[in-house]
Amino acid sequence: MENRGLINTIQENFTVRGAVLSRFPKSAGTGLLPGDHAALVYDRSDEKFGFLSDFFSEGSANGEKLVFYLHEQKEEDAVLSLEQAGFPARLLIGGGIMEVIDCSRIFFPNGRFNPDEGLAEHRRVVLDALAAGFRGVRVSADMSWAMGPVEGAESFMEYESRFNYFTRALSAITVCNYHRGLFPKEVVFNAMQTHPVVLKKGMAAKNPYYLDPGVFLASESALISNDALRRKQAVKGNNRTIQMVRAAFCDRLKRYNLTPQEGRVVECMLHFRSNQDIAQELHISLNTVKQHSKNVYRKIGINKRMELVSQFMRLLESE
Repeated sequence: MENRGLINTIQENFTVRGAVLSRFPKSAGTGLLPGDHAALVYDRSDEKFGFLSDFFSEGSANGEKLVFYLHEQKEEDAVLSLEQAGFPARLLIGGGIMEVIDCSRIFFPNGRFNPDEGLAEHRRVVLDALAAGFRGVRVSADMSWAMGPVEGAESFMEYESRFNYFTRALSAITVCNYHRGLFPKEVVFNAMQTHPVVLKKGMAAKNPYYLDPGVFLASESALISNDALRRKQAVKGNNRTIQMVRAAFCDRLKRYNLTPQEGRVVECMLHFRSNQDIAQELHISLNTVKQHSKNVYRKIGINKRMELVSQFMRLLESE
């Protein structure tokens, strides 16, 4: 591959300097694997770019093509942020190893978003990179475009869910970036159901709340979008927040005679906490969390966590 020499040179230089690219032997890194579709939910820009520096560094060390889908932010600003986080973005862009693409080209080239066209364009980007000789492709996608005035954006959750059928067949790793402060909480809540992998402190983790596309697309969750939320708020100015709906849902569960600790476990589940996170938050053992969960399922008459979340989603969507 024509880019291999540049990759080797970069690795040697950074190994000597003890900088970022030398930190990722093939047995270490973010834990992401080819075919993974992951969600990065972040609060601060430096948090995002810190992860992306590691994410792209790992890819460059593995001989992968690096692709960054940007929305609104200027390329030079994004490149500067990556450089400040320790990643040599300019060098790799100049060598054709990294490419920065405006989100409009992928998601709404004609001003309108269509899931089929978006999937086809993303597929083309990946296949072109593989045809050029790269060992794989890793993509970071800024999903904030879906919160703007883009026609058809209400179907972006359909895109995220169907993406899981698409990505499994390709040697690509895709991380979708969601700024917690920009996206309505309902949208983040639903987005969590469309990603098999989530990122916690820069490391990949299995998402216990992931729904298979066939299940997710049959629910009303797939229709939630910024425009839909705006319309609902316009009609219902006193629309309750997701926190209030969560509290009401937990209150309804009192009729099942849950213990106080079981109630806390349920609330943690509705915040998308993993069993390990729940154990740490409640200062109990992992086995105790599992036992509380089994007790909750038995009392409510369900078999697994997603049935509990689905009940909550039906209440949320009825508001």
